[in-house]
Amino acid sequence: MTTSVVTVDRMTPYEEINVLMAEHKISAVPVLTSGRHVAGMVSEADLLRVLEKHAEQVPQLESEGRLRRDADDKKHLDLTAGELMTSPAVTIHPDATLPAVARLMNSCHVKRLPVVDSGTVFGGGADANLIGIVSRCDLLSVFLRPDEDIAWEVRQMLTEILLADPARVTVRVRNGIVTMAGQVGSAEQHDLIRIAVRLTWNIDGVVDVVNKLGASITPCIPVPDLPYSDTPLNPGEFVANAYDFTEQLLTSQRKFAEKMVEVTKPLFGIKQDAAAKDDDTT
Repeated sequence: MTTSVVTVDRMTPYEEINVLMAEHKISAVPVLTSGRHVAGMVSEADLLRVLEKHAEQVPQLESEGRLRRDADDKKHLDLTAGELMTSPAVTIHPDATLPAVARLMNSCHVKRLPVVDSGTVFGGGADANLIGIVSRCDLLSVFLRPDEDIAWEVRQMLTEILLADPARVTVRVRNGIVTMAGQVGSAEQHDLIRIAVRLTWNIDGVVDVVNKLGASITPCIPVPDLPYSDTPLNPGEFVANAYDFTEQLLTSQRKFAEKMVEVTKPLFGIKQDAAAKDDDTT
């Protein structure tokens, strides 16, 4: 938002409002009462509406054939901000998110929103004090933020939320599109990943988020027990032990596979042979 705001009061005349808008190249000004309280907004549309209404008053012909103009031909120039303004003003709080501001601008068809520190979000309020103003240009300027700044903020957020090892997570930002990849920890952190993605969307300048983060899951595979010895193994003993370990592992896996075949046979209508039954009973 912009904290240096061009404002008027209720008694500011039409001509002065027009000059202020032209000098500062703005499309609307807040109308303040009692110091910093927002009473309404005067926009270019409000000024043009008065001109349009005035143009509809067609001059009448006098008996001599001359155009007769009303005595109040320039009465619209005497109107004040209090008479011209749209009230109550549509305002926003300083903690509102950018999507919320954009949505409110679009739904209310306004280009500038006063930012107030109290009162209701829609319609201001008697105690709503002006602290700034946000325009469409302000919203768009956020997306000009350098990719390096966005990437740094994303990494900081991931470290705080996921307590992740920076070496295991990569963050790349290109044209505001954030891509996060890597393993962040245990399977219990899946919920935290979703929170991290949501927080990334709230970072200024982020256009899109590509989530490739995952939680590492290490399966628990039982291995056969091997004799333990404090004595270092020579190469021959190491190879022999490795061979024994491999043979035991394969034997264990083969027995497991055979057992699964026998268990699933009834599901396919295959009867167990007598030898298999004898093995089960022994």
